[in-house]
Amino acid sequence: MRKRSASRSSTSWTWSGRVASSDPTILFDRQTPSRVCKERFAILDTSVYVDHWRGDLEIEWLHEEFIVRHSAIVLSELRRGTQSTRDLRRLNELVSAAHVQWAPTAADWWHAAVLICTIGSRRDWDSVRRVHVQNDALIALTARRYGALLVARDRRDFASLSTSLPLSVLWL
Repeated sequence: MRKRSASRSSTSWTWSGRVASSDPTILFDRQTPSRVCKERFAILDTSVYVDHWRGDLEIEWLHEEFIVRHSAIVLSELRRGTQSTRDLRRLNELVSAAHVQWAPTAADWWHAAVLICTIGSRRDWDSVRRVHVQNDALIALTARRYGALLVARDRRDFASLSTSLPLSVLWL
């Protein structure tokens, strides 16, 4: 299997967010994202860590370009999915290094419920799909509250949320 990379020299990632131009999607061409987007902080979604730990994605450059903050929701999702001793060791190292963890507020929980109800009704989501998207909504709202860039791999859920929630996302 070919290793997927999102290094600074790669052109395989895009940034989606509010920018001065009328087109909210920018394809990077060998530019560093910190020169193009205004966000100084970044939150990495669960899928980014999982693909990195599988060896499918290099993410060290993100720590050079941004101040990476950890989402309490992402850490919880990672713990819930951790089964091997090796993965648990990696996760414990990450949690130990996560001196600052950002968590959703009560208002974020309410806003997530409203978003999911609105988008879910428009797209005819069943209750299982609505529950599945809840954590992504909380991660997105937390990133937005802090003015952070959200770094993600799974476009489907965050793209659905971004139809009703202005959000800066770096797709890897």
